[in-house]
Amino acid sequence: MLMRWSPLREMASLQRDINRLFEGTSGRDNGFGETRFPPMDVSETDDEVKIRALLPGMSKDDVKISFHQNVLSISGEKKDPDIPEGARVIRSERSAGRFQRTLRLRRPVEEGKIEAQLRDGVLTLTLPLREEVKPKQIEVSVG
Repeated sequence: MLMRWSPLREMASLQRDINRLFEGTSGRDNGFGETRFPPMDVSETDDEVKIRALLPGMSKDDVKISFHQNVLSISGEKKDPDIPEGARVIRSERSAGRFQRTLRLRRPVEEGKIEAQLRDGVLTLTLPLREEVKPKQIEVSVG
């Protein structure tokens, strides 16, 4: 059966392909050698920003964290899984290699008070907000 050519359908298909290329999924290459690893959760209160990143099987020596001009960067390298000599790999779903994730924060942070802890494969970063950006309660006086 012949299908009528539709430039709009072709453009929509191309757009889906381009979106897929740039999206990437956790641990999978997006076509440019970059991954969405590690997956992160970011939460914010009036006092701090908390970031939790999954880094299963990694040690603190495998991870580098930097913070400059309100941009947080987490980078490192996941080692190749140990495969016994002579074994045939039937399925390999764990990624290995270098990674880097960056996150620009919306509010200024007390850089000298940032804390990082790696426990049970979860990296937890606590970034205290600067005093001047915290909400202030103003007392109303009666005249």
